[in-house]
Amino acid sequence: MEKPGISFLILLTTVIFLIAPAFLVVYVIVYSRKKKKLQDEKAEMQLVYEAELLNSQLAMQEQTMQTIGADLHDHIGQLLSLTSLTLGSIEIRDDHRSAEKVNSAIEITSKCIAELRHLGKLIQGQQITEEGLYSALQQEIAWLEKTDRFRIRLSFDEVLNSVTSEEKNLIIYRLIQELVNNIVKHAAAKEIEISLTYNEGRLHLSVSDDGKGFDPEKPGKKGMGMFNIHKRIRLLNGQVKINSSPDEGTKVSITIPYP
Repeated sequence: MEKPGISFLILLTTVIFLIAPAFLVVYVIVYSRKKKKLQDEKAEMQLVYEAELLNSQLAMQEQTMQTIGADLHDHIGQLLSLTSLTLGSIEIRDDHRSAEKVNSAIEITSKCIAELRHLGKLIQGQQITEEGLYSALQQEIAWLEKTDRFRIRLSFDEVLNSVTSEEKNLIIYRLIQELVNNIVKHAAAKEIEISLTYNEGRLHLSVSDDGKGFDPEKPGKKGMGMFNIHKRIRLLNGQVKINSSPDEGTKVSITIPYP
């Protein structure tokens, strides 16, 4: 017959061997949860940091555009104004033909002043604040169509005139400028179509062309223009899809939470 002390020791040892794995499992679970929480917090901090960095970069770009726009409006505009005043002060009494040329120069200079001031507003984004995104896009298209190289169609959901965000509108405007600039530089297109629609808290933007297209998966096809486009879309928590193939044109579709 076993002694009570030995039986108790055996029982205690058995209980420890049974409980120890359970404690080990609990410890592993708690440790894994803490580790995952730390990883999630680190990832969240990284996302916040990247968003702030993108915001700062875009703010610097916007400040540069503001400076260029102000210089166009103030300095070059002033010089042209002075030129116009100088030409207007010339008194020609006999040579009628010279007078016509001077008057023509004054008229052209005045038109240059008006065009430069308007261009300055577009670059600064002032047009968006004053007249809205639709008007600013129309003015941008008018500038492009003066080259007689493109036929541009703009489709704009009227709902966007009432559901609006000035801050996002400026980024969207710059986004469209970048997309169109890529088409002008690389696509050899004749027709460009821009569409903005709104549905259930999301803005859907598409920019398409009938140009030479490209293979989106081919290395070296994501230049600085597309890099800037992806940056702006990430800043807006949006999504982008690029459909293109050689000789078939390109369509860029973007979805953004809005307003």
